[in-house]
Amino acid sequence: MMKEKPSSVRKGVAAIIFRRRNGVPEFLVMHRVLRWKGWEPLKGGVNSGESERTALSREINEEIDVRGGDVRVIGIIPNAKIALRVPLRFRKQMGGFSSALYKPFYLVEIALKAKPDLRKDGAREHDEIMFVPYDMALGMLTYPNARAALRKSMRMLL
Repeated sequence: MMKEKPSSVRKGVAAIIFRRRNGVPEFLVMHRVLRWKGWEPLKGGVNSGESERTALSREINEEIDVRGGDVRVIGIIPNAKIALRVPLRFRKQMGGFSSALYKPFYLVEIALKAKPDLRKDGAREHDEIMFVPYDMALGMLTYPNARAALRKSMRMLL
């Protein structure tokens, strides 16, 4: 019997997170500083034995310190994903994975009363988060696949 080779793809989830202020959606953008610099939506890995929804809840709690009662998953953004090759110099930090696939991509609403804040954990992936209007978020997001997910999420909200 052949031993199965472990996957070289890190499985993850991503989310376009928004809140409504006076009925108008504002979108969360996160300024990444670990391994690259730029603006991104929330994303994170799925741990072994963890469901995608559980990973999503954990990442929201870990990254922006918001818990279940203030979170509502609207749905999955169709045909949205973040797929990337992990540069050789970062593979050890990324658990040896050569690529990462963040899919599904969720649309998530958080309550206006929630106070998202960067968690001061050991990863220090981000140095800033903010809620901004749609057009501003579209201009800030660094990568085209994140902007495409934002566009699709806006269509879901209309």
